[in-house]
Amino acid sequence: MISANAFSFYAIGAFVVYCALFVSGWPKIKNMSKWYTLGAVFLPLFSCVIFWSMALHMHTHFNGWPGQIGYQDFSVALERHAKIQEYILTLTFGVAFMAAPLLTLIFSLTPKLRPLLDYLRVFYLAFSLLALSLFAGIAPKGYLDWFWD
Repeated sequence: MISANAFSFYAIGAFVVYCALFVSGWPKIKNMSKWYTLGAVFLPLFSCVIFWSMALHMHTHFNGWPGQIGYQDFSVALERHAKIQEYILTLTFGVAFMAAPLLTLIFSLTPKLRPLLDYLRVFYLAFSLLALSLFAGIAPKGYLDWFWD
């Protein structure tokens, strides 16, 4: 188990790497392979779609937002949707905060792999959309209250 201090240090380091990749990667996107770029943005954008579709599914199921925390009164389909969302978001954040920083280090130290850094930059650009949805309060308040509890 990772201690809170170690996790905080790692999260701050990942954030610094994210900012550097974000700033330096934007002009290079036009010259990159479309299929590799699609592969780089797939997971964060799929996470956004799952997140927003879960909000829509929940709002239509309850005709508003749920009054309770947890999965009580959820239909089977809504509960499955919530579990899929949980899995996909966990996977996306694991890639963003664990795998991608390690790949950044490996790609930076290996001259033949340096061009692949551009795809990590694109990944983090797409990841920023997901982070804005979750942390900037863009999503509806009733859904975020259920989501964070």
